[in-house]
Amino acid sequence: MNMLAKLKIADVEEICIIDDDGMSLFLAEKIFEYELPGIPVTSFGNVDSSLSFLSNNKDTKRLILVDLNMPLKDGWCFLETYQADPIKDLIFILSSSDNIADKKRARSFAQVADYLEKPFTIERVIELRNKY
Repeated sequence: MNMLAKLKIADVEEICIIDDDGMSLFLAEKIFEYELPGIPVTSFGNVDSSLSFLSNNKDTKRLILVDLNMPLKDGWCFLETYQADPIKDLIFILSSSDNIADKKRARSFAQVADYLEKPFTIERVIELRNKY
């Protein structure tokens, strides 16, 4: 999507996953722990807790995986609120939606590196590692 992203997965110091679905969080955590060992994984069940954490920990290079469909504040709210730095943040949308309008809207956010459809898999991490 956005080729302006400068951060490479090889340089990531932390992975943040934002998803209200506990099973999706657990699955993504385990996949990242297996495929990118040694990189700490921090999970959030809602946008507010993730924004609070990120605003208080600004200097870390992160891969951020954010779900679009969450109650109260959704992934769109996260993208509109969080001012990502492409040199230190690599943001991916993870959604169960294959809606073309969602994909088009995601492309409108300069900080979004790519749009990924659920389910999140080991193969997807390998693909991302090769691409980014």
